[in-house]
Amino acid sequence: MGEIPEDSRSLGSHETFATWQPWGNCSKFGKLLVTFLMKLLSLASISAFVSSAILYAGVSQAALRITATDTSAGVLFSGLGNINLSGLTFDGYRSDLNYFNSAIPVFQVGPAGYGDSHKYYCPPPGCIAGATVPGVLYTIPATSGAGDGFGYFGGGYSGVVVPEGYVSGSSLTGSSLFSGQTLASMGLVEGTYAFNWGSGPTGDSITFEVGVPPVPAPLPLLGAASALAWSRRLRQRIQVD
Repeated sequence: MGEIPEDSRSLGSHETFATWQPWGNCSKFGKLLVTFLMKLLSLASISAFVSSAILYAGVSQAALRITATDTSAGVLFSGLGNINLSGLTFDGYRSDLNYFNSAIPVFQVGPAGYGDSHKYYCPPPGCIAGATVPGVLYTIPATSGAGDGFGYFGGGYSGVVVPEGYVSGSSLTGSSLFSGQTLASMGLVEGTYAFNWGSGPTGDSITFEVGVPPVPAPLPLLGAASALAWSRRLRQRIQVD
């Protein structure tokens, strides 16, 4: 009985799947085809992993987040997430200035100036529990903004503002720029300030995060140079971290 051709033998104890080449005496085209298919399978596995990670991140960050970040153009507020309005009371239409004020407190994102929105609140003594936000005790209006207009306001009738016609649970994303400001000039202190209301199916929260990289959101008019400088600083911070 003749010797079994090496190309058709089983894997030996010294071989692994990574070193085994299943093409044997195949043509050059056949080898290229097998190599391509193996790389394609690897790419498919990576793609599935990334998709799962993105899906998980979306689920774990369903509550609303607004970040405040120093940039070369000023302080950038960025917001992302959704709001469950079922535990709040509709208070009608509102046309108000997009601004920051820690005394109330008020923090929001979206186009600068006055805009139409809907207000939802908790009747006094209020159902929203949250920390005090440090900062200046006067109003600082946003100089530019983009995306959806939404945010938090405190006081006796604390609650949230959302775009006119907003459907509870749908996605929100927006940003505002406070030109010429820094976190220090606005009196903001690095940290996380959470505001919660309700429980179970009516519960939700909005978080104000100061001194962290911005969440993905439409950028306001930073200007090409400012946007480039901002993105460079963000990349440098990511590399350091």
